[in-house]
Amino acid sequence: MLRPCLSCGEVIERGSYCSACDPESQRKRQTAGRRAPAAFRAKVLKRDGGRCRALLHDGTRCPVDDPGGLQAHHLKPLGLGGSNVAANGITLCTHHHRLAERDAWFGK
Repeated sequence: MLRPCLSCGEVIERGSYCSACDPESQRKRQTAGRRAPAAFRAKVLKRDGGRCRALLHDGTRCPVDDPGGLQAHHLKPLGLGGSNVAANGITLCTHHHRLAERDAWFGK
């Protein structure tokens, strides 16, 4: 069944948005290949003691402390006016970073 894209009105076969207007595709294009600058990452990881700051369900802190598995997450994304200052960052392991990005996108 043909229907109009909810954003631009282009006729599409399925879904709610055409490929150019799809919010998920736009987010992936905006963040693809972007990494936090090394200085930002270093400051955030040092401040956080080189450990993931996420809390587990039992209230304890995530035990991941392998530098290769840690990432600096922007609390306020650069695309929304955030900056690369340590106060705008938190150290998260790869797993918790993925969850934080998903939750930010879906408004959880």
